[in-house]
Amino acid sequence: MRFRLNEQVNPLTKRLSLVFTVSLFLLEFLFLTQFPALEREPRWSILFAKLLSLFFLFYGVYMTQQIHITLKTYINLWGGIFLLLLGLQVDVLEELLQTNHWAVELLEHYGITLGFFFISAGVFFWHKESNSETKRRYKLATEAGKVGVWDWDLETNELYVDPHLKAMLG
Repeated sequence: MRFRLNEQVNPLTKRLSLVFTVSLFLLEFLFLTQFPALEREPRWSILFAKLLSLFFLFYGVYMTQQIHITLKTYINLWGGIFLLLLGLQVDVLEELLQTNHWAVELLEHYGITLGFFFISAGVFFWHKESNSETKRRYKLATEAGKVGVWDWDLETNELYVDPHLKAMLG
């Protein structure tokens, strides 16, 4: 199987990544519950805010399953949301558990940071894809309609004249 990063994501890839996300989320939860509970009372307001963040991330996972994007964009969005999800899960459970295990610290700090990085890259690719698709459709519409289009930018005093309009005017 050869991956083509600029082709649309197939439904099987989306389903497998969703199963992978939920499985690793549950495995991490089982790993983290091995640590003893805190001797102090957890801060419920902070815990609620962190749980609310987890809810919105699961909504982000759901939304990435619904959109039509290329594999390159999907990998970046899904990878970023996945890392952010793991980092936030550690952050939530750290509010309830007593630990300074190196893996917990690594996931909390670098998972969240790398998650934001990959989400940013995914949004960048998604914007580029939608922008190039808009340009392609615009070009097809003007060619099919045989219309001439011009644009005058008053701030820079630049004039754009569509090649078809130039041909029509001579």
